[in-house]
Amino acid sequence: MEQAGVDLVIDVGANEGQYVRGLRESGYRGPVVSIEPLSSAFSVLSEVSSRDPDWHVVRTAVGPEHGRMEINIAGNGASSSFLPMLDRHVKAAPSSATIGRESVDVVPLDRPVESYVAKCSAALLKVDVQGFEAEVLKGAGETLDRDEVVGVELELSLVPLYENQPLWGEVADQIRGHGFVPVAFGDGFRDPDSGELLQVDGLFVRTQDGSPQGAGRP
Repeated sequence: MEQAGVDLVIDVGANEGQYVRGLRESGYRGPVVSIEPLSSAFSVLSEVSSRDPDWHVVRTAVGPEHGRMEINIAGNGASSSFLPMLDRHVKAAPSSATIGRESVDVVPLDRPVESYVAKCSAALLKVDVQGFEAEVLKGAGETLDRDEVVGVELELSLVPLYENQPLWGEVADQIRGHGFVPVAFGDGFRDPDSGELLQVDGLFVRTQDGSPQGAGRP
């Protein structure tokens, strides 16, 4: 983020603001816009962000088009998804089992972030939506094709954890189609019994002349 001069973070699937709180603790002080659809999580998100004038929040879900959908609420909150959870996920994290559903508005990502991206010079887009990442990217084409967006962080599943979710390779190819290449992967969700890696966080950066932007900087 320092190398690319990031001055905007777009936090999709914000839950209760854990990702942004981590950024603040790490020293990032620039503007953030967090997007979260669930009423309970958004209530907490609104409270924690209210003390930070550069942290803006929007209550909506994002997807390929405008509409209204039912989201499955996970017991741990953070694993909530539009997609039904598979037994593999529940076995690895019993607290994530579905406990209810909530109807939420859905909009393409291009709409709620357009005005923020227009004011920045370098934006980082983070998407953590539990198997729905590919659908979010479908509604973010205008945003992803803007030069101001220099990096994308995506949660990627290595094995199926939700019904009909695309796995890491398909999502990586999708973001590559917008000119981004992978530069780092972070250790993520593991099966507590076998140790098998189930999910990772992937960082992708925009290419320039065939190389990642920022390559070679100290």
